[in-house]
Amino acid sequence: MSLFYDLHYYKGYCFKLVMDIAFIRIKYIKISFTIATLVGLYLSWNKFYSRYYNEINSMEWTLNYKVIVFTTVIYSLGYFIRSMLWAPLRYEFTNQKMAYWQAFVISAKSWMGRYIPGKIWAFVGKTALSSSSGKDIGLNFAATMTDMFIFLVSGLILGSLSLFMNNNFSLSIIHQIIVILTLVIGFIALFPESNYRLINFTLKLFNQDKLKKRVSFKRLLFFFISNLLTLIFWGLSFVILLNSITPISLNLVPLVISIYSLSWVLGIIVVFAPAGIGIREGILIYGLSSTTDIAVTNIFYATVLIRLVSVFVEVISFVISIIIEYLLEKNKK
Repeated sequence: MSLFYDLHYYKGYCFKLVMDIAFIRIKYIKISFTIATLVGLYLSWNKFYSRYYNEINSMEWTLNYKVIVFTTVIYSLGYFIRSMLWAPLRYEFTNQKMAYWQAFVISAKSWMGRYIPGKIWAFVGKTALSSSSGKDIGLNFAATMTDMFIFLVSGLILGSLSLFMNNNFSLSIIHQIIVILTLVIGFIALFPESNYRLINFTLKLFNQDKLKKRVSFKRLLFFFISNLLTLIFWGLSFVILLNSITPISLNLVPLVISIYSLSWVLGIIVVFAPAGIGIREGILIYGLSSTTDIAVTNIFYATVLIRLVSVFVEVISFVISIIIEYLLEKNKK
């Protein structure tokens, strides 16, 4: 019993120590985070290129720049929706108002943490950057956890639907049970009491104070729908790119969006794959080749292009966030 207590205390102490250091040394954390992100981005892309070297070099690259620009705009819309969503979601836990540009800056920086192996920076970074004092770290941690949880649930629910959209993709009874359980658990988690208990259970694991306030069902539903909208925009971007390579029928659009959403969240869940490199592409290639008649080479081509688009949007947003902070600090002086 004492051993269990010691381990529990140790986890809480380590969490508090990491957050305190992140908050106190925020200036140095920003610098090291920026360097680590750029290095992680380079290594991730290098790994992706090395893994698919033969396929990439054997393909005849023909780019429709109008399609690329249009796709980038659509993808950016989804990205901005998710970034701006941080302001109202954080308010539900902290009762502290945040400007939408601040939500964008924090989201843009922390989102790049996915390129650092382990992805802990994406989580800890968002919590630390959102904390106005050491006292509200626990509340920001709960908000960050809820933000990621709702995003994952949205993607899993949207992605699970793909398994029922095509007759060519047969499921065993075990897989059907897993899919149904995923849908049921996902929807249950959107109810205030379930959400409240789940968050408090996680906070208890890290020896943090329990929440006193429940987020209303209306607000949870709003965040859920907003995340669905983000994933739909990103899925549409992939559909547009894929259609520019090989024409696809309109009835396949929901299926492609669903599989793309599933690939996104599974890429996040696999923590040791920086930004889901290889995981997302593998799921897209397997999922679409198993359920459609689209050639694997065309699917692969589209996955490379959508990866380029997503990295471009994320890097540009990251640079813009740094510029915004620099200009604000300069004006203060």
